[in-house]
Amino acid sequence: MKKTAAFLLALLMLASSMTACGERADSNAPAVTTASIVTEAPETQSDVLPLGLDPDLDYDGHEVKILTQSADEKDSFVVEQTGDLVADALYARDRTVEELLSVKFTPVSYSDLHVDSTQIEKMVAAGEDVYDFMHLQGSTFFANKPTFEVNFLDVSGYDNFTIDSPWWNGEAMKNLSYNGESIKYLIGDISTSSISGASVIFYNKQLFDNLYQNPDLPYTDVIEGTWTIDKFAQYCTEGYNDINGNSQ
Repeated sequence: MKKTAAFLLALLMLASSMTACGERADSNAPAVTTASIVTEAPETQSDVLPLGLDPDLDYDGHEVKILTQSADEKDSFVVEQTGDLVADALYARDRTVEELLSVKFTPVSYSDLHVDSTQIEKMVAAGEDVYDFMHLQGSTFFANKPTFEVNFLDVSGYDNFTIDSPWWNGEAMKNLSYNGESIKYLIGDISTSSISGASVIFYNKQLFDNLYQNPDLPYTDVIEGTWTIDKFAQYCTEGYNDINGNSQ
């Protein structure tokens, strides 16, 4: 398989993303959907691999190098069985994907939580084939997003990659793209931190009712797709009450 000199930030990826370095998809080829897998008669092993992948996929033992934080190795790529229920399930998953696609996952740890985007830019410009994927914290991603956007590989349109597959969070990946089309940041079932690291915002509904005459306003924003960090900041800025009468 021809190696790519570009980097791809993989917050989360699944088996099909391992195939994204292959040839471009045939635009006339029918898309594999969840509905077709469920409702149509099962195909033979010679027709299709698990997950609807091309039966001819074979990367001949290609080493897939992933830059990942030491603390997150148990989340993204498990190198040994530990007896932990979740960790052992992830270990089995990784070994299954390696066998299915004939690849070898090699996690490369780094201790510093901050990744220098300037160094990454230089490596890409020099054509150095150092990492295939990067598994980074959200704070690192947002701090370096402009550089990442220029240097990372867009996997949309590649064979065996469909944003609508149930193991991808397609809406999140679209929102992380500048144009809503190019996919350079992958979020899905491969990383348990996409669930365990999720955060929750609590708010005082009575206070919202007093201020905006609508206690469910944030829910409405979410449902209508207008809830953003800027909207959150707007509510915080406008949500005050001059209790002591000093006009502040």
